[in-house]
Amino acid sequence: MLVQNRPDIPTQVSSSFLHVESYARGSNLIVSKPEGNSIYIGRCYEMSPLAGGGTEFAGLIQNIYKSAPDESVLQITLLSVPDHDVPYNLVRGKTHGNRLLQELVHRQAQLYHRAQKIGVLPNMPAINRKTVIMSLMTPANLVNDATLELSLAAQNEFLSGLRACGFVDAETRSPSEVLAIYRQFANMYDRRKELPLDELMELRHQAFGADEVFDFTPDDYAVFNKRLYCAAVVPKSLPERISHGLTNLLIGAPLNSGRTKDGGGVRVKTPFILNATVRVANQRKELDRIDRAIKSRSRADNKLPFSLGAENSAEILKDLQYLQDVCKDGSNKLTYASLTAFVFAEDKAELKQASSDFKTTMNNLDFDARDVTDTIGVRFVQVLPLNYSVKIAERVESEALVPASVAAKLMPIFGDYRGNASGSAERMGTVYLTRRGSAHYFDPFLTNTNKNGVLAAASGAGKSFALQHMVENELAAGTRVTVFDNGRSLKKFTEAAGGDFIEFSLDAARIPSLNPFTGLSEDDFMEQQPDITALILKMAYFKEPEDKGARIAVSEATKAAYGRARGKADINTVIDALTVIQENTDANTFKSEVQLAACNLIPRLRNFVDSSTRGGYFLGESNLAAKNPFTVFEMSGLDGDQHLKQCVLFFVMNTLLRQMKKYPGRKLKLMDEVKDLLEDDGAAAVMEAMYRKGRKDEASIWVITQSPRDLANNATGQVILSQSAWKLVMQQEPEEIDKIVAEGVMTKFAGDPFFNKLIKDVKSEKGVFSEILICGGSTYEVVRLYVDRFTAALFSTEGDERNAVFQLMRSGVSAVDAVNMVINDERGKRNKWLADIVEQLRAEKLSDVEIRRELEEILNG
Repeated sequence: MLVQNRPDIPTQVSSSFLHVESYARGSNLIVSKPEGNSIYIGRCYEMSPLAGGGTEFAGLIQNIYKSAPDESVLQITLLSVPDHDVPYNLVRGKTHGNRLLQELVHRQAQLYHRAQKIGVLPNMPAINRKTVIMSLMTPANLVNDATLELSLAAQNEFLSGLRACGFVDAETRSPSEVLAIYRQFANMYDRRKELPLDELMELRHQAFGADEVFDFTPDDYAVFNKRLYCAAVVPKSLPERISHGLTNLLIGAPLNSGRTKDGGGVRVKTPFILNATVRVANQRKELDRIDRAIKSRSRADNKLPFSLGAENSAEILKDLQYLQDVCKDGSNKLTYASLTAFVFAEDKAELKQASSDFKTTMNNLDFDARDVTDTIGVRFVQVLPLNYSVKIAERVESEALVPASVAAKLMPIFGDYRGNASGSAERMGTVYLTRRGSAHYFDPFLTNTNKNGVLAAASGAGKSFALQHMVENELAAGTRVTVFDNGRSLKKFTEAAGGDFIEFSLDAARIPSLNPFTGLSEDDFMEQQPDITALILKMAYFKEPEDKGARIAVSEATKAAYGRARGKADINTVIDALTVIQENTDANTFKSEVQLAACNLIPRLRNFVDSSTRGGYFLGESNLAAKNPFTVFEMSGLDGDQHLKQCVLFFVMNTLLRQMKKYPGRKLKLMDEVKDLLEDDGAAAVMEAMYRKGRKDEASIWVITQSPRDLANNATGQVILSQSAWKLVMQQEPEEIDKIVAEGVMTKFAGDPFFNKLIKDVKSEKGVFSEILICGGSTYEVVRLYVDRFTAALFSTEGDERNAVFQLMRSGVSAVDAVNMVINDERGKRNKWLADIVEQLRAEKLSDVEIRRELEEILNG
């Protein structure tokens, strides 16, 4: 390792040195020796950042520091690096389907691979993974078995505390893994590299190779290995009030709009490190110093013969008294805290922008942020885990004296939720991106409750894209998918993916038979008889109450019909059975409710089956067989007869649920725009039965609507909401959001102020991305869906591209080739005028870096 230093900066010389020396096998305890004779024993941990909560963490820090000796050091670093694993995770387990499905999956993986560089995805940082690295080190007079045993007990207690307060995946890091972290800090765009250790050599000599060059000679940045630029930002002072969750705002805006303090602002697009280091102060020394300072400023005759400049004595006295009151009993110790942000880039312009973004964010949060000059090297070495030096910290003078409870709020422990499938071994679901560029893995089947969901999206929010993208990923993972469509939006995708597109209509020549009796064994009939009864009642009654006794009459008639004709019965056979009940009624002077209902049912059902557009659906032998792993039922052709549409929808849903038992594995059922179902007063019981059956057969049932409020105001919708573990909300109209919040429709998070703010902030940019607020049992996160040009052309449900692709497919061109032909034609036109623009800008003496930067400024608004 060659370190190029500034000889005129005394502290810079120290950056040439690492302090880690030896380790204890098995326990991962590491011994470090900073300059001088001091000895520290510590351990390093790594974990996923918290996506929320974290209030218990401050208590953990206070408890750990109660028994920790003075000069103990806790370092917490949030590391944001390119996530090289996202493309591989995306394709994992997605080996099913035809050529088109595989093309879509691999194109998405390629897009995510390219997007590990900034500028590939508009208004999005480079795809990154954030991880938290903590190290706790305590001073020791010497290293022996006794001190190692004490240190190990303290470290194990710390690890248990971390896991208890939310860091469930916290793990210790071995000495070789710690050195790999060192190397990653200096090579942020590369994968972390762990190398075997030489047991005869001190650790500090094994971190970096002889060919690595650290250049700290420039004033305002450093250069690692002649290709990676690094800059640093530090606060000269802290905000007057430090609140819980502050560092969640420091790492980038969780919202699209608003003040930085409210969650808006900018997002750092390059890799970065945000480090907080907290050192336990010498309690007696500092409390004595505070006491003397308070007495000095409190004396009535305190008139100095010189001026203290702009010192605000009243404010300083107030701060000193606060420190004394909070820390005097030892339960909340005094600490020295420092905060440092490092940004990295392979381009100086990108580095400057990233540094500016961090500084702007800090200042907007009331830090007094400054660019680091001259001491980047020493500060960089100080944040390496277990490599902290008290003497260097004192020379740099960047620490603030604060209670441990306050220092805990400065620790960068927050990030974005990575989704419920982030730890899955087999498949990782549909992969979205959070606003701050982290991958979010969503799999509706991974839940401890039901697997059902609701997707709500206003017109133009990108619902069709989101729906097709989910279907694509589930099909590629081997899930059987059935969709009830309402508007033919999935026709092109269904045909391209090799699915069956079954279209119901009022055209008598195209009517399929949905006879519920066809092929039923006696056991099948006994199980399905309640559903058949409900279907026949729907034929007889539409938006009106059933006659008393009608359900019993139809139930008896269906049993009689099956007993007479078995699996060849149909609705006419049921009418014949009702006629028998009617004939028996004529011989009786007293007519029961069931007999009267039977008399009334016969003309109702006769009127239904004699209709040229209705009757054919439920007569003859059923020919509905959804054997394809991907089947779409298009319902819009029945819009002219809502009564028939409700009956067909009811029958097909029940039929599919029965068929699910024949097929092992996961089944996804999606129902789009089912207003007819919601308006049916009797559908609540049917939906409950569907969800009950689906849970047993590994089915995930989804209802797609324009607003969650569509479901909250009727019995059927309330069943759907209560039985849905997942609520996905896309962009809504502002007035609709106000009603959702005011009415508490999303009951799980109705009292969460940030959630109410977040749901109003969900947006989509047509042709760029769509946002989805994914709500689970106890978590929520806004994610974005970006697709490449090929996928966008295939998913498009409007415009010339859709028609052009359809025409090519109908002429015999494969779906993949058809889409490529359409987008290549458009791409050629775009390439021509883009080339003309670039040529003109070069003629004006702009460099390619300057051209790229100007284009990014335009794209980012």
